[in-house]
Amino acid sequence: MAPDGQVVSAGAQHRLWPFVERVLRAFDVPGIAVGLVADGELAAARGFGVRDRTTSEPVTEDSMFHLASVSKPFVAVAMLQLAERGQVDLDAPVLTYLPYFRVLGGHTEAITVRHLLTHTAGIPDVEDYRWHEPEHDDGALERFVRSVAASTSERAPGGEVHYCNTGYEIAGDIIAKVGGRSFEDHLKTRVLIPAGMTGSTFVPREVPGRFATAPHLGVPAAVLPGVYPYHRGHAPSSTLHSSVVELSRFAITLLDGDSLISRLTRDRMWQRHAPVEWSDLADGVGTGWFLGGYRGRVLVGHEGEDPGFTAYLGLVPELRGAVVLLANSNSVPLATLTRAALDVLLGEGADEFEVPATPITVPVGAVLAEHGVSAAIAEYRRLAEDPAFDASPDVFMDAVWGAIEVYRSDVIRPLLEVWTTVQPDSSGAWEATGWADLHEGDAETAIVQLRRAVALDPDAEDAARLMRRAERG
Repeated sequence: MAPDGQVVSAGAQHRLWPFVERVLRAFDVPGIAVGLVADGELAAARGFGVRDRTTSEPVTEDSMFHLASVSKPFVAVAMLQLAERGQVDLDAPVLTYLPYFRVLGGHTEAITVRHLLTHTAGIPDVEDYRWHEPEHDDGALERFVRSVAASTSERAPGGEVHYCNTGYEIAGDIIAKVGGRSFEDHLKTRVLIPAGMTGSTFVPREVPGRFATAPHLGVPAAVLPGVYPYHRGHAPSSTLHSSVVELSRFAITLLDGDSLISRLTRDRMWQRHAPVEWSDLADGVGTGWFLGGYRGRVLVGHEGEDPGFTAYLGLVPELRGAVVLLANSNSVPLATLTRAALDVLLGEGADEFEVPATPITVPVGAVLAEHGVSAAIAEYRRLAEDPAFDASPDVFMDAVWGAIEVYRSDVIRPLLEVWTTVQPDSSGAWEATGWADLHEGDAETAIVQLRRAVALDPDAEDAARLMRRAERG
């Protein structure tokens, strides 16, 4: 039997909160918020750090974060509501609801609504979110869906799972057209408000300033004026904003059942549709959710990551429990924090959690900002063999990709120079450099860097995709 709310609250106070504070310092994370639901009630919630390093205002349990892909379960619930009302058939072709939907490759008529929700449509993922050129008008979502006509199906629908944000944009457009209102209004009226999420929104301008958190990019992590991951054409896959308190209400509503959707529909939503080989926390895909396990318990969850934000929502249905983790940074050890939170929820695990090795980009980035590239290279070489630091290519990628995706590679160019110097055999270093070149308009140089990345790692799918994009011009 799992601990009750009082026991979980005490465990959070004595075990989890000190651990989160240590992680915050070790990883130089600006802010984190955590919530724990036990036996169908919010047992513990707290914020750590700051919402914005330029103002130093604190994160609280009511602070609102961009949730990135944690938006997707809400899309799934909205679609299943329409299915329950007989307005959508999950196994009907997308063309039934969006006559203008097209994709090259001969599979247009075979792609169903269910394929979209289970990442099995076989269509390519978004190549460029255009965060730096946001669209705010009512036509943005349909325009994006119409643009898919220039893409080619990568595989027949209904096969292997290939994570695809594009599919969720299309699903969101179906919801809008069938529901007869904008996607954002439909989700607000049919899902968010009924779940008690009255402050949550898919539109960032609706977030009150006193609750808003800012994305932090680069190293040291900082707010870049005018930069935010928002584009209305990507609202369904990415742009829900919420707090740990309101996400906990959503979890409780689903765990209790029969409010947003019937218990039968909910249980089918959480059935394993296909396997994935990601981790024990996510080794299968349901409808809008990923399925896994932890310490013998079934775990239903979804994580999200967009430039400057990281999020996770995980439910343990048999215990009516849930964990929520939100951060305004990409350099967060999400799996480690998730396991610690689950241990507290389940009343298991060590009395004191071990903080992972500090990303070497934290001290290297500090030296880089103060003394420049040469000094940062020397600092890397001084610390690279110290087990207290993680010197893997992954920590460099965590530090640079967000700024590149929002077309602000200028702020991480010095770090890219450090990375390619100290890890010249890292495929990721040249992939990131080529990606930055591409976004700066230098396709010729980008192709050279990306070819080098693929030569170092022939399985580097992202580098190969970027190289094809650069070659198209």
